[in-house]
Amino acid sequence: MAENLVDLFQRDRSRIHVDKEWEVAYWAKKLGIPKETLVDIIHEVGPVVEAVVRQIKQRQ
Repeated sequence: MAENLVDLFQRDRSRIHVDKEWEVAYWAKKLGIPKETLVDIIHEVGPVVEAVVRQIKQRQ
């Protein structure tokens, strides 16, 4: 089923929404990490993109 396009464009872009598989896949590819790792990091630090990026840098 297609997603509501209004929802896609009004969504808060400063957060990664783990309930949307396409969004997890997008951010995992963009950040160069596996989807499972991204989900683990989000569970640790929350869904804010800046916090996720900081955590990825700390792990490297």
